[in-house]
Amino acid sequence: LASLSQKPWDKSVWGKGRTVRQLICAIESLKSTNFRHLIRMKIILFYFLTSDRLENLRRGLSQVLFFPNFTKLMPQTHDKKTGPANRSRAERGSSMLKIFSGVFRRAATSCIPVCQPMAAAFIFSLTIFLLGSGAVDARTIHVDAQAANGNGTASAPFRSITRAASHASPGDVVLVRAGVYHEQVKISTSGRSGAPLVVRADRGAVIDGRNTPAGSSLVEIFGNYVIFEGFQVQNARRTGISLWGTFNVTIRSNAVIASQGAGIWVGHDQRGKSGQNLIESNVVLDNGRMNRARNRSSGWPVAIAIAVSDATVVRSNQVYENFGEGIGVLSSNGVEVSRNTVYDNFSVNIYLDNAPLTMVQANLIGSTGNRDFFRSNRPADSVLIANEATRLPMKSVGIAVVSNTMIGVRDVYYGTFGLNTGLHNSVLAPNRIESARWLVPGSGAAGS
Repeated sequence: LASLSQKPWDKSVWGKGRTVRQLICAIESLKSTNFRHLIRMKIILFYFLTSDRLENLRRGLSQVLFFPNFTKLMPQTHDKKTGPANRSRAERGSSMLKIFSGVFRRAATSCIPVCQPMAAAFIFSLTIFLLGSGAVDARTIHVDAQAANGNGTASAPFRSITRAASHASPGDVVLVRAGVYHEQVKISTSGRSGAPLVVRADRGAVIDGRNTPAGSSLVEIFGNYVIFEGFQVQNARRTGISLWGTFNVTIRSNAVIASQGAGIWVGHDQRGKSGQNLIESNVVLDNGRMNRARNRSSGWPVAIAIAVSDATVVRSNQVYENFGEGIGVLSSNGVEVSRNTVYDNFSVNIYLDNAPLTMVQANLIGSTGNRDFFRSNRPADSVLIANEATRLPMKSVGIAVVSNTMIGVRDVYYGTFGLNTGLHNSVLAPNRIESARWLVPGSGAAGS
C-alpha cells in the first residue's frame, strides 16, 4: 500500500492480487456503517482494479451516479441556469473527487485503526488517478450511418465519423455502429497521455472508399494520442489508413483490404515529426493493387509502411497477399517489428531500408507457393536490409533479426544496390529456416 500511495500510476502495483484483496477488505470492514453504497463501491473498485482499460473505470464512475441514496452526497445548486447539467466539466469533475474523498474520509474515521491507513492510501491514489486520467471527463459520442445527422447522443447519433471526431475531446470514445460508411474519414483532434481519443467500431462497421476521389486516402489521422480500432477499411483509392505527423497513435484490430496504395502508412517527410505509434493486431490483405499486374519495375506500395517514424511498433499483424512489400521500414530509427505473420507478398516480406536500430523478432515469414506473388519466378524474400538512394539516408547499423521462422523463402540478407553503405554492428541470428513442401527438390528456389 505504501508503493500504491507513492506510485498510483504504476499498473504493476495496482495489478497485484494481494493489494486488491487488501483494498477490498478495507472496504468490507466499512459495511457496518450507514453507507450502504460502499458495497456497490466495492464492486466498482474490483472491476477497475482487475482491468487494464481506463474505459471500464469511466463506465463504473458513471454508474455510481445512479446508485440509490448516493446523489444526496452530490453538491447541488438551486440556480437553474447554473445547475449541475450546465456546470463545466472541470466543476463536475471536482465534485466527483469531493464525493469520493468525502465518502472514504468519513468512513475511515469509524473504521478500526488498522484500516485507517489503508483507506487513506486508497483515497490518495484514487484522487491522483482521477485527476491525471480525466476519467470523469469522458463521453461516448455515437455514430450511425443510417441515422439522420444528430448531435452524437445515443438517441440522435452523428452520421459522419469525421464530424463525430471533430466534436470529441481527450478521453472521449467515438462509438461507430455497424453499417457501411462511404466517406473519407479525417481525424485531426488529439487526445492526451492517459486520456486518448478512442474511435471504436462495433462489429460490422465498414469504411468503403469505392466512391471517393481518385488518389485519395480513405482514413487520415493527424492528431496525437488517438486509438482507431475495429473497422473494416476497404477499397481505398490510395492508402487505406494514413498517419501523418502523429505521435502515440494506435491502429488496432482493423481489416484493411483492397487499397490501391499502401494498406497502413505511418510517417512524415521530415525527421522528428512522427514517432512512437503502434500498429497492432490488424489484418492487411490485397493492398498495393496499383501493382496488381506486377509489371512495375519499382515504386510499388508497401502493405504496412513505416516511413520516417522513429520508435514505432508493428506487432501481431497478419500481412499477406499484397502486391508490394509486406512490412517496410523506411528512413526510420528504432522500429520494432515483432510477432507478425507475413507471407505471400510481392518481392519482399519484411524490408528494412535505411532503418538503423530496428528489431525484427519472432515473426512467422513465408510463402504458400502462390505464384501470384512471385517475383522473377520465386517467392518474396524473407527479410531484406538495404540502403536505397533517398533524401533521408541512414546507415544500417544496430539491426537485429532474431528468433524468426522463415518457411519456403530466402534467408535474411543485405542488398548491395543503391547507396550500399553496408551492414554494421548487427545481429542476424538465430532464426529458423525451413523448406516448404511445395518446393521442387533441386529447383534452386528459396528455402534451406
